[in-house]
Amino acid sequence: MLPLDSPNLPDEFQPRTTTPKKMKVSTRQSTLAKACLGIMTLLPASAPALINPSLQAKDLFERFQHVLVTKVSKVDENTGHLELTVISQPKGKLSSETVTMTFPPPEEDADFESEESSFEVPEIGQIVVAFAASKVRRREKDVMIYVGDRQWHEVELDPANPSSWEWTEAGEESLVGTFNGQAERLAEAVTDLADGSYFFPARVWARFQDDLVVAKSEQPFAGVAIHDLDRDGRPDIVATSGTGVRLMRQTGELKF
Repeated sequence: MLPLDSPNLPDEFQPRTTTPKKMKVSTRQSTLAKACLGIMTLLPASAPALINPSLQAKDLFERFQHVLVTKVSKVDENTGHLELTVISQPKGKLSSETVTMTFPPPEEDADFESEESSFEVPEIGQIVVAFAASKVRRREKDVMIYVGDRQWHEVELDPANPSSWEWTEAGEESLVGTFNGQAERLAEAVTDLADGSYFFPARVWARFQDDLVVAKSEQPFAGVAIHDLDRDGRPDIVATSGTGVRLMRQTGELKF
């Protein structure tokens, strides 16, 4: 993969200096309060993973018949039409050098029930990576596009005219774990996949076990630090609470 400032990188793949419009995404926040005895627990991965190991660029490259690197060339927000000029096709071959996509005009988009269903139009010149025509039976019309800034969108193509697309909805939050960087970088990734030089092993190698209770306290723990204090190669735990400071030295594999 070429570095970001490589002189051999096509102009279309260079990072843009303008900031694309951001998709409207509602933020969900939650608060967890504990009013019981302090319990220190080594927790497995209860939070969402940073990546989706089964839905990386390599997986999408294999699951779709066509992969296109395009650039926004025309935009008509009033009528809801977008034109994409095909820069390269790392996989497959569509019959046209341009793709037209329709999307809800502003007056229709305003009537949607959820802000997460809205479509913010990318600027002219923005790189858009598309995975078109799913290999899954009865889903041959499916298209997934990425316009950068964590914006994945689901689109459908017209089987009679594969270069005519219709936007359907914004991608689910889970797609953020697929790729959330610049569209130019995803364009480089699919190009590398096509020539066999893709190397990023986006796979989860960790395995998790059941929760392990390390210590209990009559008062909540105020702070916890993990460090190999005795330099035996096993991390130890130091915890503070209203009753004082506790040291839990690891004497064996996850035994304190």
